[in-house]
Amino acid sequence: MNIKRESVIIRQLLYLLATIRNGKITQTAEENGIKASNLSSLLKELEEVAGAPLLNRKSDGVEPTMAGKELYKLAKEFEVTLNKFRNLQKKINKHERIVFYMPQNIEVDLSAFRQDCDVVRTDDFRECDVAIVLQEPEKMSKNYEMTKLIYQTGKMIFNTWAVCKKKQNRSAYKLYKFLVEEIM
Repeated sequence: MNIKRESVIIRQLLYLLATIRNGKITQTAEENGIKASNLSSLLKELEEVAGAPLLNRKSDGVEPTMAGKELYKLAKEFEVTLNKFRNLQKKINKHERIVFYMPQNIEVDLSAFRQDCDVVRTDDFRECDVAIVLQEPEKMSKNYEMTKLIYQTGKMIFNTWAVCKKKQNRSAYKLYKFLVEEIM
């Protein structure tokens, strides 16, 4: 399969679909930001690949031939699949990602934190949504929440602060609350 060539055919099928729906090449071209002559060329190339005329061109517009009607049905099926992909893409994009910072000498088991989000650890405090830090952070905006904690490992005791930089992000705030409970 030549994917590059297939992607051109997909684009041509979508143009055919829109052209048959509109009944006019010029209107379809305008709606899609291309020249009518370029759209006409793309449709001619599709006809060559299909091996049959797909459109009857008239002075007042176009209408599909029998082969055009068959290809139109396939293009509609592809459009349904494309819409399913777009819906999945929206769902995936809604899947949240929380960027989390914690010094190397502090360990917290995050396996009990079960949310519909990915917790990604970073080495840069400035890039995070939630953090555990060893020094009291300086002035914080009202969007931040901070809790002083005492973390003990073996014989070492650390004063730490849990910081949630984005309280309005529900998942980040839940992780912040989880960390406060785990460390306290």
